[in-house]
This record gives sequence, C-alpha cells and structure tokens, in this order.
Amino acid sequence: MHHPPVADDVHTLVVYVLDRSAVLSPPAAWLSAFEQLGVSLGGDQAQVQRFINAWSRLYSATLLLDHLQDGDELGDPWLAAQSEPLQYHFAFSAYALANDELATLTSVLPPARSIRLQRLWSSTVLQLAAGQYRDLTLRASALNATGLEALDRYEELAAQKTGAAFALALGGCAETATDTTALVEAATNAGLIIGMLLQYYDDLLDQSSQEAQPETVTLARAWAASIGIDQAHRLTDIWSILYARYWNALDATLAPLPAPARLAISSLVQGMFGAAPKPITTTI
Repeated sequence: MHHPPVADDVHTLVVYVLDRSAVLSPPAAWLSAFEQLGVSLGGDQAQVQRFINAWSRLYSATLLLDHLQDGDELGDPWLAAQSEPLQYHFAFSAYALANDELATLTSVLPPARSIRLQRLWSSTVLQLAAGQYRDLTLRASALNATGLEALDRYEELAAQKTGAAFALALGGCAETATDTTALVEAATNAGLIIGMLLQYYDDLLDQSSQEAQPETVTLARAWAASIGIDQAHRLTDIWSILYARYWNALDATLAPLPAPARLAISSLVQGMFGAAPKPITTTI
C-alpha cells in the first residue's frame, strides 16, 4: 500500500529530521546490540531489523514529546524553529510511522507470535503514557510527605518511562525471533532493568539543570526524601550503589539466555554506563 505523494513527502521529512538529531534518535550502538540479541535467539535478521526500525520511531516519538513538555533541547535547529503545534505533529507522525513498521512486520510473523508482539507493544505504549502522566503531575514537594516511599514512587516512574521503552526494545526483538516464553521474558526483564538504569543515570547527569526546576521529581530528591538530607549520599555514591544492585539483578535475569545474547546485552550495558561495578561496600 502506497501513501499519497504529499504524505510520502511528510513522512520522509519526519524520518530525515528525527534521524539527524542526536538528541531524538537512539544511538547506533544500542540498535546494533538489539539486533545481535534478536539474531542470537534465532531471529531472521531482516525481521529483527524491521522491529528495531519500529521501536526507533516510537522511541523518537516519546522522546520528542518528553522534550517538548519539559522545554528541553530538540537537537535540530530546523525543528526547534518550527511552531509548537508542528513540533507536536512530528511526534504524532513518528508514532504513526512506528505503527506502520510494526504492522508490516506482524503481517509476516507466525500468527501467534504476531499477536504476542502486538500485545507487548500495546501494553508498553500504555505504560509509557502512564509514566509520562505521572512525570507531569508528580511534584517533588509531595515526595517529602511520603518518606521512605519516595524512592519506591520514583522507581515506579522510572519503570513506566525508560524502563518500559527498553523492555519493549529487548523483549520485542526476542518476541520477533522466538516462541520460547522464558527467553522473551528474560529479554523483556533485562530491558526493564537497563531502561531504569538509564533513567537514573541521565537524571543524575542532569542534576545541575534541574536545580532551576525545584518541583521536578529527580532521583536525588527522592533519595533525600527517603534517606534524609543529613544522610544523603553524594551523587557518585548513589550511582555506585544503584549500578551494583541493578547489575546483580541483570546478571541473574540473563541466565536463561544463550551466551551470545548475554554478551550482547552485558556489552551494551557496559558501553552505556561503564565497566561492571564492584561489589557494594557502601551502606545506606
């Protein structure tokens, strides 16, 4: 099925602008690792790549929406100069392209696998929408009243945002490749862990810019509300503790996967966050 010429031009422009933005497009190293995972599980390379293309468009759509709502840089001067309605339309167009790619893929997968992949996709999009809503409505001042629950609430937010996105990335590649439930679950859970780590990591890196947004819920603020200001660790200590704990959880999660798949994922994580962490020596 071909789009009308005008629609083709619009979609080509959306792809061109989003792909050239280092801020809105996923790094090539991520996509390469996703492909290695899918192929290592027996997936057809072209089909795995088709899913990765769909996920990339969805990722760009949600990231663009997040940046527009937060007033962050878009990474493309032309897009930044456009009207706000058109910028939001780019997010919608990217989402439409993602669904078109997914439909093309599911039309050639075995029926049962196709249904499972569509359910994973739909449930993830719902999680992303819920996470973005919570991010927009939850206030940092409200965390102080929750005490020890503050970190739990922040963790739930991280799971629904970047955690869900990466759960779909790895789980979707596995679902495209195999009917083995244990492998798909392992890949999905590994993606959740990696995505949550990325949320934490980026949050700590953005700490200086977040000082101008006192009501934004951040990891450091949730940590302080739970642990107490006097006991709050330095940011590097917080990251070291979290990385070590999540690395251990990831290591256990990867156990059902074959060695090439485990290597692809562990290499991805170390490329994103650095070498495997040392055992935890800091107490909370």
